[in-house]
Amino acid sequence: MLTHGALYFDGGEFGHYGVFAGSEILKTITEAIDLALIDPTGSVSFEFSGVIVTVEQDSDLRLILRDWYRALDGYISRVDAHPTAILSLEELASDQLIREEKAQRRARKRTRG
Repeated sequence: MLTHGALYFDGGEFGHYGVFAGSEILKTITEAIDLALIDPTGSVSFEFSGVIVTVEQDSDLRLILRDWYRALDGYISRVDAHPTAILSLEELASDQLIREEKAQRRARKRTRG
Protein backbone atom coordinates (compact mmCIF):
# COMPACT_ATOMS: atom_id res chain seq x y z
CA MET A 1 0.00 0.00 0.00
CA LEU A 2 1.38 3.42 -0.98
CA THR A 3 0.55 6.28 1.38
CA HIS A 4 0.65 10.04 1.11
CA GLY A 5 -0.38 11.62 4.42
CA ALA A 6 -4.17 11.30 4.69
CA LEU A 7 -4.47 9.40 1.40
CA TYR A 8 -3.45 5.90 0.43
CA PHE A 9 -3.29 4.00 -2.85
CA ASP A 10 -4.17 0.38 -2.32
CA GLY A 11 -3.39 -0.97 -5.77
CA GLY A 12 -6.75 -0.31 -7.44
CA GLU A 13 -7.26 2.09 -10.32
CA PHE A 14 -4.81 4.95 -10.69
CA GLY A 15 -6.37 8.22 -9.61
CA HIS A 16 -8.59 6.61 -6.95
CA TYR A 17 -7.41 6.81 -3.36
CA GLY A 18 -8.65 5.91 0.09
CA VAL A 19 -8.62 8.21 3.09
CA PHE A 20 -7.32 7.18 6.49
CA ALA A 21 -9.79 7.41 9.37
CA GLY A 22 -9.31 10.55 11.43
CA SER A 23 -8.10 12.64 8.47
CA GLU A 24 -9.17 16.26 8.13
CA ILE A 25 -10.89 17.40 4.94
CA LEU A 26 -8.75 20.51 4.33
CA LYS A 27 -5.50 18.55 4.68
CA THR A 28 -6.88 15.73 2.53
CA ILE A 29 -7.87 18.10 -0.30
CA THR A 30 -4.47 19.81 -0.15
CA GLU A 31 -2.66 16.48 -0.31
CA ALA A 32 -4.88 15.27 -3.16
CA ILE A 33 -4.08 18.37 -5.23
CA ASP A 34 -0.35 17.81 -4.61
CA LEU A 35 -0.72 14.12 -5.45
CA ALA A 36 -2.45 14.95 -8.74
CA LEU A 37 0.90 16.34 -9.93
CA ILE A 38 2.46 12.87 -9.85
CA ASP A 39 -0.52 10.57 -10.43
CA PRO A 40 -0.44 9.12 -13.97
CA THR A 41 -4.06 10.22 -14.56
CA GLY A 42 -3.41 13.83 -13.56
CA SER A 43 -6.35 13.70 -11.18
CA VAL A 44 -7.14 12.24 -7.78
CA SER A 45 -10.51 11.03 -6.53
CA PHE A 46 -11.37 10.06 -2.98
CA GLU A 47 -14.40 9.67 -0.75
CA PHE A 48 -14.62 11.70 2.44
CA SER A 49 -17.65 11.44 4.74
CA GLY A 50 -19.66 9.89 1.94
CA VAL A 51 -18.80 12.60 -0.60
CA ILE A 52 -16.80 11.75 -3.71
CA VAL A 53 -14.23 14.45 -4.47
CA THR A 54 -12.12 14.78 -7.62
CA VAL A 55 -9.22 17.22 -7.88
CA GLU A 56 -6.50 18.08 -10.36
CA GLN A 57 -3.22 19.92 -9.88
CA ASP A 58 -4.86 23.26 -10.75
CA SER A 59 -8.01 22.79 -8.65
CA ASP A 60 -8.91 25.71 -6.37
CA LEU A 61 -8.69 24.47 -2.77
CA ARG A 62 -11.24 27.05 -1.57
CA LEU A 63 -13.83 26.05 -4.18
CA ILE A 64 -13.29 22.32 -3.63
CA LEU A 65 -13.82 22.83 0.11
CA ARG A 66 -16.94 24.96 -0.48
CA ASP A 67 -18.47 22.32 -2.72
CA TRP A 68 -17.51 19.52 -0.32
CA TYR A 69 -19.59 21.27 2.36
CA ARG A 70 -22.41 21.72 -0.16
CA ALA A 71 -22.28 18.00 -1.02
CA LEU A 72 -22.09 17.03 2.65
CA ASP A 73 -25.28 19.05 3.23
CA GLY A 74 -26.97 17.35 0.28
CA TYR A 75 -27.02 20.29 -2.14
CA ILE A 76 -24.92 18.48 -4.75
CA SER A 77 -24.01 14.83 -5.24
CA ARG A 78 -20.22 15.05 -5.73
CA VAL A 79 -17.35 17.52 -6.04
CA ASP A 80 -15.75 18.00 -9.44
CA ALA A 81 -12.19 19.22 -10.03
CA HIS A 82 -13.18 22.69 -11.23
CA PRO A 83 -16.23 24.13 -9.47
CA THR A 84 -17.45 27.51 -10.68
CA ALA A 85 -16.32 30.42 -8.54
CA ILE A 86 -19.78 31.96 -8.41
CA LEU A 87 -22.85 29.82 -7.92
CA SER A 88 -25.61 30.36 -10.47
CA LEU A 89 -29.05 31.61 -9.46
CA GLU A 90 -30.36 28.10 -10.09
CA GLU A 91 -27.75 26.57 -7.78
CA LEU A 92 -28.46 29.13 -5.08
CA ALA A 93 -32.22 28.56 -5.40
CA SER A 94 -31.76 24.78 -5.24
CA ASP A 95 -29.53 25.08 -2.16
CA GLN A 96 -32.11 27.31 -0.48
CA LEU A 97 -34.96 24.89 -1.27
CA ILE A 98 -33.02 21.97 0.21
CA ARG A 99 -32.13 24.08 3.27
CA GLU A 100 -35.81 24.92 3.80
CA GLU A 101 -36.89 21.29 3.38
CA LYS A 102 -34.33 20.19 5.96
CA ALA A 103 -35.51 22.88 8.39
CA GLN A 104 -39.10 21.71 7.97
CA ARG A 105 -38.11 18.09 8.64
CA ARG A 106 -36.21 19.13 11.78
CA ALA A 107 -39.21 21.17 12.97
CA ARG A 108 -41.57 18.19 12.44
CA LYS A 109 -39.22 15.93 14.42
CA ARG A 110 -39.14 18.43 17.30
CA THR A 111 -42.93 18.69 17.45
CA ARG A 112 -43.29 14.88 17.48
CA GLY A 113 -40.58 14.66 19.99
